[in-house]
Amino acid sequence: MQIELITAAVTAAAGGVAGEAAKQAWTALTGLVRRAFGERGTETVALEAVAEQAAGGAVDEVAVRRLAMLLQLQAEADPAFGRELDAWVRGDARPLLRTGDGDVANTIERGARIGGSVVQARDIHGRFDLP
Repeated sequence: MQIELITAAVTAAAGGVAGEAAKQAWTALTGLVRRAFGERGTETVALEAVAEQAAGGAVDEVAVRRLAMLLQLQAEADPAFGRELDAWVRGDARPLLRTGDGDVANTIERGARIGGSVVQARDIHGRFDLP
């Protein structure tokens, strides 16, 4: 799982922008981390640091990135944890990562000069590479 996706999910859940959905996602992440690492594990301490900052009204990007990196490293080392984290991102956190429910209408006007590839998309989750 890519660090950017984990970071976005943690940021959205910690920030509480989506109200109750964010609260539920954060509660689920807290449970996942505590089950995996206990109350005093490095990851739990990092999670609590993010929660404390978010409670103060700000989400520290550095703290979120550190937590996301710790989670990603553990997911790589422990496939069972990786599956649980993936399930959290694709389940509890997924509604927080959406940009909306409408269609996308990307257009390129006639006469436009394009000197390379053009990608028109919506809600890309996961890796995306241009050739």
